[in-house]
Amino acid sequence: MKFEELGIGKGLLETLKRMRFTEPTPIQDKAIPLAYEGRDLIGNASTGSGKTLAFGAPIIEKVKRRGGVQALIMAPTRELAEQVAKSMRKFAEEYDINIEEIYGGVSINPQITRLEHADIVVGTPGRILDHLERRTLSLSKISFLVLDEADRMVDMGFLPDVEKIIKMCPRERQTMLFSATTSPDVAYMEKNYMNKPITITVDSYVDPSKLKQVFYDVQNYEKFSLLVH
Repeated sequence: MKFEELGIGKGLLETLKRMRFTEPTPIQDKAIPLAYEGRDLIGNASTGSGKTLAFGAPIIEKVKRRGGVQALIMAPTRELAEQVAKSMRKFAEEYDINIEEIYGGVSINPQITRLEHADIVVGTPGRILDHLERRTLSLSKISFLVLDEADRMVDMGFLPDVEKIIKMCPRERQTMLFSATTSPDVAYMEKNYMNKPITITVDSYVDPSKLKQVFYDVQNYEKFSLLVH
């Protein structure tokens, strides 16, 4: 299967070509056509499987410039939010849309300014709620809601925050949930907040070229200090 056969538009295909993405990963192959159809999805896929493009492709192509925040992508950590936003910006090079990330641990004021022009927001639950309480973020125009690494969000105790945020989104929306594992909490979210979702499961996949393995042969008494270093 080639990217051209998945329903992806010309602008995004050009970008993928420039990025030397030659063929879709298993999660992209299965999820992208369904995502373009507007279906709710549950993707059982881990980090490194290519899921950002799987949920990002239809969002990038369907949101409109200066149409308010139309897509919200929730991630459990600042690092993942940054990573997703960075990838989304690369994929959206041919599209005139604004993608902003919001997370804690940094000043909120620059985020408030940038949110005024955001079309897609990637953020962590705590900081998203903070903006909602300050009324510096509106979810009234959300068409796409993505819960990325939902199992980790639950493990980190974010489920109550995630539920509050979901309840502030319009009922008429497309919801996509990605999780490396299945759990009762993920099943709970499926039952309560998704519309007849299709579940996609793929084998864990990490590009071997992205893995680096190093072995240090050291004396026993050096091991701890080297680990700390």
